[in-house]
Amino acid sequence: MENLYLNIEKEKQRKLVEILKQKAGFSWTQLARFLGVTRGMTINYHTGKCRMPFEKIKMLFKLTKTSWTKFDLKFIEVKNKPKNPVISEFDEDFAEFLGLLYGDGCLSKHGNVIHVTCNAVSDRKYVEETVKPKFVKLFSLEPKIIINESWIRCRLYSKKVSEFLSNTFEIPIGKKKGKMKIPKIIYSNPVYYKAFLRGLFDTDGGFHRHHKNSAQIHFTSADENFLKETWKLLLKLGFNAKLGKEDIWILDSVEIDKFFKEINPHNPKHIYKYKKYKKTGIVPLHREIDYAKLFGVCDRRESNPAPKLGKLRS
Repeated sequence: MENLYLNIEKEKQRKLVEILKQKAGFSWTQLARFLGVTRGMTINYHTGKCRMPFEKIKMLFKLTKTSWTKFDLKFIEVKNKPKNPVISEFDEDFAEFLGLLYGDGCLSKHGNVIHVTCNAVSDRKYVEETVKPKFVKLFSLEPKIIINESWIRCRLYSKKVSEFLSNTFEIPIGKKKGKMKIPKIIYSNPVYYKAFLRGLFDTDGGFHRHHKNSAQIHFTSADENFLKETWKLLLKLGFNAKLGKEDIWILDSVEIDKFFKEINPHNPKHIYKYKKYKKTGIVPLHREIDYAKLFGVCDRRESNPAPKLGKLRS
């Protein structure tokens, strides 16, 4: 039965989903959790964008004690082509991927989703040209990019990849705060130190103006233990980094040059701000930069954006 899907008109499927949802007394989020899918997928079932699997329908009929005979339901067999990931050997790219995943990424506890979410404009070039290719290179699967008014999300559905990342590197599923620790394999090679920090900085770090003619490299995390581990990793590489309760920062100009040379950030917004700083002695403020014009980002945001999946930052 795993290849059977509902085969009725979209309007009939919409009414069916509404009836069963109301009888169950579920919100859309509760319905998603019950079915083991994302909230976005429940919306797709409701609009008829995606056929509803027989097993999901069966779960709702059983829960609500609804009789099948009340509905003229038809099903179709769909043989989905399996999308099996080919997971690459651990290397510098993999270490960088783990860093960006710990920064603005998440393993969703619903639906086996791996996603990385950044700013829709200032980070778009980075997500499209660095994050997405990382997914393809490391797992041989094509992720989907979703653009909202405020964020851009690179998302991959794969149970095998999600389980691999969680089991191999002890990456927490769902909320990350209080559960994060740098994977042990990162400590095996200084090259991995730098790559991990690169991914982390590119997604969850910042290069800012400190005073008018000075700059700072900045990391932030609400996970105190993870922040301390990150700080120690910077110390291992010889950086004079300062540790606060939720922040790490590097202020010395020589240290900043060393960071951009050795860590070699890949996010274009960091690179642009650093080059401006070196040329003028002043770090441009975020509000002073027209990222859309700078990176040639067109306003290609979806009219029906995907529902938010909750706060992703650690």
